[in-house]
Amino acid sequence: MFRHKKDPDGFLKEYNQQSRGEAFFSNMRMRFGPFVKSRFGRMWHKDVWMRCVIMNILVVACEDVERELKMAG
Repeated sequence: MFRHKKDPDGFLKEYNQQSRGEAFFSNMRMRFGPFVKSRFGRMWHKDVWMRCVIMNILVVACEDVERELKMAG
């Protein structure tokens, strides 16, 4: 039997987490390009980590601007 029929609430919770993660990385690829420039393991991890940090900062900044525009308007 299919999992979404056996446990629909658990399935939806896990599916929503997966779709959020895919949306985040899709947005990151659109902003920074599809490829990581570093070729070596440690530098590759640092490159990906910094992209995630920058992406989170951009998301928070955009939300702050949107909130201020709603309050002003």
